[in-house]
Amino acid sequence: PVVDIGPLGLVVELDRAMVQGTPFRCACGDDTIEVGPVDGRVAHCRLLLGASGAPPRYLAGISFGTLTPSVRAALDTLLARFEAAGTPQDRS
Repeated sequence: PVVDIGPLGLVVELDRAMVQGTPFRCACGDDTIEVGPVDGRVAHCRLLLGASGAPPRYLAGISFGTLTPSVRAALDTLLARFEAAGTPQDRS
């Protein structure tokens, strides 16, 4: 699952550790916008602390590589939608 996303990359939750620098191809979106596929690289990976006996989970930061203009536009649109959804609307 995608935990966070921004203009330079994203954070994903994984069931295994990934080495820094590992190529990572991904796609994401919502019900109306698909972004990707995007080539990136693992910038960092860390183990999440969990309950005893639970399977290990990791958070990996993925840094995007060069984005094509169409992928950049789709990403900008998706981020704007997320921002608008998280911003309280003026009801006056």
